[in-house]
Amino acid sequence: MAERDVRDIRLVFAILATHRQRRGYRRVTWREIPQYERAFGPIVLRPGRATRRLSRDDLLHGAARLHGGWFPAAFADNARRAWGVVFPTVPERDAYQPERRLAPAAFGPLAPPLAPAALHVWTTYPPVAVPSVSGVIDRLSDPPRWPDFCTELGRFTPVLSRGLLDQTFEITVIPDLLVLLPTRGYVTVTRLATGDQPDKLRELIERINAGLAGSASPALAIPAGATVHLALELTTHLGHFMGRGRNTLLLYEDDGHGYLRAVGNWDPMRWYVDEPYRLIGREAQRHFWGDGTPAQSTLHQIALG
Repeated sequence: MAERDVRDIRLVFAILATHRQRRGYRRVTWREIPQYERAFGPIVLRPGRATRRLSRDDLLHGAARLHGGWFPAAFADNARRAWGVVFPTVPERDAYQPERRLAPAAFGPLAPPLAPAALHVWTTYPPVAVPSVSGVIDRLSDPPRWPDFCTELGRFTPVLSRGLLDQTFEITVIPDLLVLLPTRGYVTVTRLATGDQPDKLRELIERINAGLAGSASPALAIPAGATVHLALELTTHLGHFMGRGRNTLLLYEDDGHGYLRAVGNWDPMRWYVDEPYRLIGREAQRHFWGDGTPAQSTLHQIALG
């Protein structure tokens, strides 16, 4: 993974997502291989044969051959890149309907934790410093930008034409690190509180602190005296690879510095999920939520913008 640049991974996903979108989300099959080879060069599928490593320029030139000469400039333009897709024009971006990419009944009903509170598994991760609290609020409040937070470990793609509250995200986990886990799940923003809603923020923080107090490693969600600017609760849908759970993102300021932190809680996992989770999932989860390199950490990518 150290040899990869997360910006190139993001570019690859944008090329593929744009191809699917421009094909009307018809399923991509082996029949598309000649088209990709004309754009990017030979694709080696035989075991034991190394594939050719593409540079960023190779990817951009190939994308221009695949989609059109407009693609490289549009990919670099925030006004024409959204929902993980790159668009030739701003009006095409504005007309885009993200629901079109979903199969009917793509995700099940919400699945928050149901076990008694004393049995919930709680965990938190080191906070990530953010250079601008207002910048993080702006980025999080704009769901079409969330695919730009893609890391080596996974990405969030919004799937509904709406704002942040009640928005549903498809989480895709990159499988070469989590080979024993399903690679896709859905979460919805079920609670959202901002600095001008102190009562809602206080209630959320108190609930989280009460859960953490009963965990194996008691901690506070935020330092005493810190100022919370935003709390965002993500609740899983039925079929999520982690089971029934929640993750809450907390943006706060302490001693003049901004921080972003994730706190998770979920029902005890079934044995067939718990075993692979203990082997590789737990460490990857920590890296994904901040305790890793910036290339692996979603919170670092949000902070960096």
